[in-house]
Amino acid sequence: MFKEKLFIARLKELRNEAGYTQKDIAQILEIGGPSYQRYENGSREPNLSSLCLLADTYSVTTDYLLGRSDTRIETISKTKDSKPNISFNDQDWVKLGKLLSNEDKKRIFEILTGHDFLPYNEVEK
Repeated sequence: MFKEKLFIARLKELRNEAGYTQKDIAQILEIGGPSYQRYENGSREPNLSSLCLLADTYSVTTDYLLGRSDTRIETISKTKDSKPNISFNDQDWVKLGKLLSNEDKKRIFEILTGHDFLPYNEVEK
């Protein structure tokens, strides 16, 4: 079920968290500023393409935007033989990178490469 008031609140909250203006989001969606303002005041709803682009921009699920879920990001699903169903594209890695702390990123680098992580400025020493 679509929860209009929650959708409007989440649009504003996510935009402010990301540091975007209404004009910025309108440009991302390739619509006019007044059209986007209508999304945030509840007098207009985005089409499916715009809804998906909003979710991608904020790295959340469409269900989260629509108020159907309180989970912001998708979890990895498992197949019937309990193997994780993982299919990462470049955009997924960018989203993941935004969610990880610098310490987590360093640890992942060390696990994947078998080398200690050295900041760029320490590599030349």
